[in-house]
Amino acid sequence: MFAIFLFFILAQTASFQTWSKAQIIKYLNDHIDNEFSVGNIDMNVFTGFKIEKLLIKDQKSDTLIYCGVLKVGLAQGLGSLWNNALSIESIELTDALIFNVRYKYSEPTTLNQFIKQFNRKKSTGGKGFQLNIETVKLNNVSFVNENISSSSRDIYTIGKGKLQVRTFEPKAKHIAFRSADISNVYVLLSKNFPIDSFTNTKSPGRDSIQEDENCEIPLVIAVDQVNISASSFNLHDFRKPSDGISRFDPRHIEFQNIDVSLNNFVYDDLKMTWRNQIMCLATKSDFVIKNLNAEYVSILPDLIGLYNCELTTGNSYLKDTVELLMSSYEDLKNFQENVYLNIHSKNSEIGVQDILYFIPEKKKVDILNRNIKKKIRIDGEILGQINSLKSNQIHLSVDRDLEFEVRVAIRNITKSGEELLNIKSKKLRSSIGFVKSLVPQFKLPEQYDRLGNCDFVGEFDGYFEDFVSYGRFGTELGYLVTDLRIDISQGKSKAKYSGSIAMDNFYLGALFSQLDLRGVNLKAQVRNGTGLTWETLNADLDMNVGSAQYKGVNYSGISFNGKLNKDLLDGKLISTDEKLRLKFQGKIANLNSRPEFDFTAQIFQVNLKDLGLSKQNFSITANMEADLEGKNIDDATGWLKIDQGVLIDMERQTKLNLGSIQISKIKDISGALLKIQTEFAQASLKGNVKVNDVFPALKYLVSQSLPLWTQELNWSIQQVDPATNFDFYIDIGKLTPLLQFARVPMSLENATLKGNLNKSALEASLNGKVEKLEYDTHKLFDLKLDARVLGNKVQANISSSKYNFNNKTWLNEIKATLLAEDSIMNLDLYSKDSVSKNDFIVANMQVSKHLNSYSFHFLDETLVLDSNKWTVRPGSEIKYSGGKWYVRDFEIENKYRSVSIEDIDNKGIQIYLQNVNIDILNLWLRKKSFVVSGIATVDIKIPDLSKLEKINADIAVEYTKIGGVHYGKVYLFAVLDSLNSPLKIKLKMSINSIFLRLKVH
Repeated sequence: MFAIFLFFILAQTASFQTWSKAQIIKYLNDHIDNEFSVGNIDMNVFTGFKIEKLLIKDQKSDTLIYCGVLKVGLAQGLGSLWNNALSIESIELTDALIFNVRYKYSEPTTLNQFIKQFNRKKSTGGKGFQLNIETVKLNNVSFVNENISSSSRDIYTIGKGKLQVRTFEPKAKHIAFRSADISNVYVLLSKNFPIDSFTNTKSPGRDSIQEDENCEIPLVIAVDQVNISASSFNLHDFRKPSDGISRFDPRHIEFQNIDVSLNNFVYDDLKMTWRNQIMCLATKSDFVIKNLNAEYVSILPDLIGLYNCELTTGNSYLKDTVELLMSSYEDLKNFQENVYLNIHSKNSEIGVQDILYFIPEKKKVDILNRNIKKKIRIDGEILGQINSLKSNQIHLSVDRDLEFEVRVAIRNITKSGEELLNIKSKKLRSSIGFVKSLVPQFKLPEQYDRLGNCDFVGEFDGYFEDFVSYGRFGTELGYLVTDLRIDISQGKSKAKYSGSIAMDNFYLGALFSQLDLRGVNLKAQVRNGTGLTWETLNADLDMNVGSAQYKGVNYSGISFNGKLNKDLLDGKLISTDEKLRLKFQGKIANLNSRPEFDFTAQIFQVNLKDLGLSKQNFSITANMEADLEGKNIDDATGWLKIDQGVLIDMERQTKLNLGSIQISKIKDISGALLKIQTEFAQASLKGNVKVNDVFPALKYLVSQSLPLWTQELNWSIQQVDPATNFDFYIDIGKLTPLLQFARVPMSLENATLKGNLNKSALEASLNGKVEKLEYDTHKLFDLKLDARVLGNKVQANISSSKYNFNNKTWLNEIKATLLAEDSIMNLDLYSKDSVSKNDFIVANMQVSKHLNSYSFHFLDETLVLDSNKWTVRPGSEIKYSGGKWYVRDFEIENKYRSVSIEDIDNKGIQIYLQNVNIDILNLWLRKKSFVVSGIATVDIKIPDLSKLEKINADIAVEYTKIGGVHYGKVYLFAVLDSLNSPLKIKLKMSINSIFLRLKVH
């Protein structure tokens, strides 16, 4: 006992510590050739020892291992060394560095190769040594792997770690840990690191660094449970500094806040596997991996696999199984040729924002930036090598706006010009609106949005630049079927194509704002097509319209055969439908600049009502010929001729011979001359004017001359060329046959109308003359019109020699004169009666306007009506202002009769007539033997002129005589509730009462 106590005392002395240090150094010298040094050793034979500044160098005299402090806690004390055994409770490394260098010409470094850095001396035999370790603790321990040839340096630093050892059998090449809890791990992988080159570039040879060619049993490290927390991973390429952008940069990768949990981790020089991986990490940007969980991970020489892997980020969720199969790790160097992919994705969701993180800023895709909030869902499998990929089924969708399910096979994807693609679409669903929002460059007219939701089923087969496409597009407007072969290997301008396009019950008119064109069924065959740009487009086209509906009428049997390019449409159009029988042959050239039309057409029968060109059921037959050019009627020059034209009334089976119609237009320095000649009339328009500007120019002129009078009309004033200046002339021979054929109860013969307009001078004139104008039972003879606009003055004179009604002359020498200037408008009316040639009407009136008010009064106190002179009460006036009526002292009278008007609450008016002879009604009675007479008093009340409702009339007639029979005094009471309601009349006589209900239309 005393000996043990004495040994314990001696073991604490400085002499014993020095002796122990010498013995350890001697032991290492006896077993290892490596150069090493020790700073200090603190030895306790019972509890352990501490070594400071331990340095072991490799065979190039570079640092291999350095440990600032190495603490070894003993489980049984150093006495066990006498039995060739050492039981260690714990090993703790602090501020340690393990440095491995791969020199030029040396073999790749493995665990066994690293162990061989320690050159052991030849064994002297003896009993085997047994070493047991329970725990390994790490504090600021770094593992550095430096490659001189590739100028790379990898640093793995463990801030704090604790490893529980289960088995430690280095001779059996097996080390197993129960657990490894590691935190504050810092990983830095550096490429193109500025490593100083060695001056001796000669291969060190086998005598200095042993190759691992005889390593049949690799060193295996196994860990039951691995936990890594609060760690980071960094990769930097020092040839190119970071640009500071928060997106993914493959040369500069930084992950922080990494937490990892692994089960059953196994690592050796041939493989690495583990199960139930759980990982989370973050970047300096918004990209965060919240969870990465793999049921099983395997890294073998011939297989890298992640099984049932679930990845969750801030924007994405992926559930995949990924396998990379190869012969050896060397195959990774030629990944696209030698590595076989086996990828299975299950209902994964990828956020566009996460995709953007991995796209370099200079290659950013606008389509992704615009849809950064969207998510892409994917489900399916991908099999094969990069240059021979296939998927029997893959399903992809973007929100609810895009969805497709396809079978796909891709070959030679990395070989430019040799890419081969085969796609069989089972389902492709989207909408034009979504595609336009996704890709704004995909510009189509707004009406194409009417295609609505679209789906596609079909195939794509061939090279990217030479392929065949077949499929059926379903839209909300109908179906499209395509079968096309397209070769764009020489570029779009030299592309070649052929094939067919068909429409099935397609609402074609919706795409061209012709909403009456529906239900189109057609087939089009394209041959010898070249050029896919408008400038190079050229193709032969055969098109057959099986059926189509226009304005509710069905057509069929329409075909086109010809050639089409950017400047030319040349061919033959034939329609055999009974309602549209025609033949067109010719060409339209220079479509892209100023079109030229050169064609002939035979119209065998075209129903104008069906085409919406007539309200009546009319058809036309004619021959047509044209030689003209221009974008529109204003730009056009040339001629159009129609011969042998016949109009047919299909209901009455009557015909109208149109004869010949010629339209021509020429241009010179003074402007254009447009002429139209027909069997019924001829017209011309000459000067600097567009045809569609004739009436807008006249409207503009009147609005400028009389702004006060036109401002409340709310005219839409169209912009007209300031230089507009033209003359026009219309000469009508006998238009009556055409009017009668059109069922218009009107006759017009021998009429002329001419005039001119100068917009800049605010001048215009209109002169007309009609020999006879008849409408229904009304007739005017020698009708003349003379109107002028000059600055702020408008003057018009209208006259007629005679007016007949029901074949009876009523008025002679009719004249009406209007003069408007600024806010004053004067109107003079004059006519003579039909028999005595006395004055029948003489009236001089004036209407004035101020702001929103109108005022009416007679200019003369004498008024002639019905050949009788009337006196106008001085100061009589009717005024309308702000929706209200004001009537002041309005009364006219003669020797026996009077008429007065009053307002009703400034809304309506009351008209009172006294001693009026009702024989004036005889002018409208067709039965001449039925003559009425009598003296009446009339009281009419219109409560509201803006509504014209509840109109009442009380009429009392004295000395009533109807058809030669005297009825004495008669009373009539009339009520009109509205203009659309029946007129209620109550008739009361001295004999009896009669109640009548009449309906006014």
